[in-house]
Amino acid sequence: MSDDSDNLVRVTKSQAKAAGNVLAQAFADYPLHVAFIPDGYERKKKSPYFLEVFVRYGILYGVVYATSPKLEGVIIWLPSENADYAIWKMIRSGMLSYLFKIGIKTILRMISVGNFLNSLHKRYAPFRHWYGWYVGVSPEFQGKGYGKILIEAMLAKADKDKLPCYGETHTLEDVALWERYGFKIIDESILPGTEFKQWVVLRDKVG
Repeated sequence: MSDDSDNLVRVTKSQAKAAGNVLAQAFADYPLHVAFIPDGYERKKKSPYFLEVFVRYGILYGVVYATSPKLEGVIIWLPSENADYAIWKMIRSGMLSYLFKIGIKTILRMISVGNFLNSLHKRYAPFRHWYGWYVGVSPEFQGKGYGKILIEAMLAKADKDKLPCYGETHTLEDVALWERYGFKIIDESILPGTEFKQWVVLRDKVG
């Protein structure tokens, strides 16, 4: 897996905690995370831990980039063969280290939602592709084009690889964003046990 995103910097293991904090701030009230942790205070306290684990997962099994060493924005993309949220991969990424900080109830909710996402993923994308897992910009840097830089660099990589891109989103604002980049809605559903809508989006390969 070549690192050809010249405008970005590769996030390292030593930066995983800081990158997780960026994503926690960017997704403070994001519906998916509210499904994980409904209480706002608890979510603010716990989300940096599980997002650090997700960053470590991305470092081990995909690519994690930032806009600069200052980590204004962070993006995690996974190749389709590693987009399964496998428990053993989460453990290898450090989930057990934060078991008590995240809490069993939260982890069980995450597993339930993760199983649902996996079922949709397998149904709609049984082919090789890039999975756009996370892209977030620290609130103090939002509106300055950092998200655009991250997304366009990764789409350019997907185009170079001649692979389609798959993702889920949980707000209409994000649906409109992904549609601007050529993604199409292929499924609309409700996250299990919640009232939150989810949209599955797919961008065909270029070339």
